[in-house]
Amino acid sequence: MANRVRDVIKAVRRDHSKDDIKSEKVESYQRELEEATEFFELEKEKSEAQKTHERYRRRQQVDTGMSLENLIRPAQKVVEKPGTYFHGPLKKLAEEFSDIKTITAYMTMGQITKYSQKNDCLYDRDGKLVYNEKTQECFE
Repeated sequence: MANRVRDVIKAVRRDHSKDDIKSEKVESYQRELEEATEFFELEKEKSEAQKTHERYRRRQQVDTGMSLENLIRPAQKVVEKPGTYFHGPLKKLAEEFSDIKTITAYMTMGQITKYSQKNDCLYDRDGKLVYNEKTQECFE
């Protein structure tokens, strides 16, 4: 409240120096100053226990209001990361990505163990050519 009084006084001085004081502004400043003086007079009459209790209640009111907003949130969308789910067989991966690095990034652990990479090509366990990156052909 003291900051409010200080702000009102600064605003009056600033507006007064410009010689542009309007009656509406003066009335609003007057009202704010009256409210501030009433507040401080009431505060003088209260005991310290009452003041601390009111501060506690105000803080408690602000905390509960904020926590309610935080409790009601929309669910976050789960973004599936490459390699954590089955994207599809090698043929589908080859059609979508064509780059061996991204294909292997989207493979599951089982698919990675099934294929090996050599010279821009993917080979199966028997050594047969399964995917050629240059020609983008899939032989599976």
